[in-house]
Amino acid sequence: MLTTFDLDEYVVDALRAGAAGYLLKDVEPDDLVAAVRGLTNAEISARLVVSLPTTKTHVASILAKLGLRDRVQAAILACRSGLTDGRGYRARP
Repeated sequence: MLTTFDLDEYVVDALRAGAAGYLLKDVEPDDLVAAVRGLTNAEISARLVVSLPTTKTHVASILAKLGLRDRVQAAILACRSGLTDGRGYRARP
């Protein structure tokens, strides 16, 4: 969802309605690209040098523990929690 409203209740409502993500319309172009790009399970497996089933298990476990539906929701949670800066999912200094 791309919107002008920066209210937590709108984020929750949008996600409950099935939105895959939530960005503000004034988002920087690089941030928009980073938000819609994510690694596949196969790419994660290759980078971490683990099997594809192992990657799938870990991703599913993380989502379940956080009570999230998908990795988009995890990325939104990370940004809102200050764990990332939203550009390439780097930790904030």
